[in-house]
Amino acid sequence: MDNNTPLKSPYVVDTMGELLRLDIPPRQYILYPFIQEKSLCMLYAKRGTGKTFVGLSIALAVSGGVDIMNFRAEKPYKVLYIDGEMPAQTMQERLSLLAMGLGDIYTGQDNLLILTPDRQDIPMPNLAGAEGQQAIAPLLNDVKLLIVDNISALCQYGKENDAESWIQMQKWLLELRRQDIAVLLIDHAGKNGDNRGTSKKQDILDAVIALETPERHKASDGCSFVVRYTKSRCICGEDVSEYEAHLEEDEIGGLAWRVSKHITPKQQKHEETLGKVKELLDKRLTYRAIAQQMGISKSTVGEFAKELSVQNDAPIVDSGRTDT
Repeated sequence: MDNNTPLKSPYVVDTMGELLRLDIPPRQYILYPFIQEKSLCMLYAKRGTGKTFVGLSIALAVSGGVDIMNFRAEKPYKVLYIDGEMPAQTMQERLSLLAMGLGDIYTGQDNLLILTPDRQDIPMPNLAGAEGQQAIAPLLNDVKLLIVDNISALCQYGKENDAESWIQMQKWLLELRRQDIAVLLIDHAGKNGDNRGTSKKQDILDAVIALETPERHKASDGCSFVVRYTKSRCICGEDVSEYEAHLEEDEIGGLAWRVSKHITPKQQKHEETLGKVKELLDKRLTYRAIAQQMGISKSTVGEFAKELSVQNDAPIVDSGRTDT
């Protein structure tokens, strides 16, 4: 080759002006507000928290175009769910109960593809390697969302805390994005509650949700957790507010999600104290009398009174203001 021949790059580079003039359609939501088209997302939790129930519920919601928890699917899309460790009978039972909990609105059975170990004559694919990635490529035709449950079982990429070991997996995820496929990775939390392994797993992700056991959780509460966004590249405001989700048996024996506002023990104590102060104020007790009865300072009573006045949009006056 002539040394004077300019080198040619295989990459496409746009000027800013060219990029801004491109007609790039906005990404639609597959599951609002969590998963957009081409999104790379993660959901993680400690063992036994209920992450597979959530993963399967998301698969049902997207495949059927229905809502679950605080997620909304406006239209159905094809989903491939790859499970790495659950017995087929358990998978069958959970899907049946979750679909029953959705009722007649769920019609996405043909849109949801399940790849699970008990149904195979060969080992499950290692999705962190080229061979495993190529093996599932034919299954991705028309798939809009790929769910990998879970990284530990399906992605043998070397040392868990070694960032370099994740590179091959990261390249594959970006290739799936180029193919217009969104991915939801399901992963474990470590003993400290954070996502286990190298932080590089989250570098290219758009959104990450942690499922956390409430502080006041009891064994009798069953599958119950706080939903918390730990990364939200395209999500803000009320959409990232924490809430509690509870999986409960409905009247016909199915499993359905109930959501409620997340209240910490500190917030609960505050609300209880606020309610007691309001009760005593309604009885026309003075700030001083309330403080003595509740074992708090007069100024603290005043702060609670101010909060109540904001809630009621009307001032609350100390009936004994002159009593100093």
